[in-house]
Amino acid sequence: MADENDPIHEQAPIDYRAMAEFRHALSAYLHESNTLLRQAGFTPQQFACVLAIGGQASGEMSVGALARELHLTHHAAVELSQRVEGAGLLERFRDPGNGRQVLLRLTPHGRQELGRLALDHLSELEGARATLITTLNRWQDQLRVVRRQQRRSP
Repeated sequence: MADENDPIHEQAPIDYRAMAEFRHALSAYLHESNTLLRQAGFTPQQFACVLAIGGQASGEMSVGALARELHLTHHAAVELSQRVEGAGLLERFRDPGNGRQVLLRLTPHGRQELGRLALDHLSELEGARATLITTLNRWQDQLRVVRRQQRRSP
């Protein structure tokens, strides 16, 4: 039998339903995203690569930064960037300031494809938006309660 004086029982109950709904909405969005990508001839990793580079203010990214952004090993990021380059979506070039570093930038075709796919993804995200926002707000409310309780406890 659980001790009711146990600090775990003093905390606000965790809203598992909100967690489940958020994960479901996110999973559904990613499933639809992957379907859109396959129909367009992209893999999810290729799209993540193009999106990561396209999201840089400079429009360029090092292979090492791409590896960190996508949680890949350096070797896997090199292979991915070579495949995406082979598809005509990016170009690889030596950093003029550091000849050992390889930089990546989208080709005009890569920017065009990213723009087209981004619009498709925005439409898909619109459908998941309400559930994602609602469940995130529920988590934020719960986090406030838990933090208040933590400040009160010795």
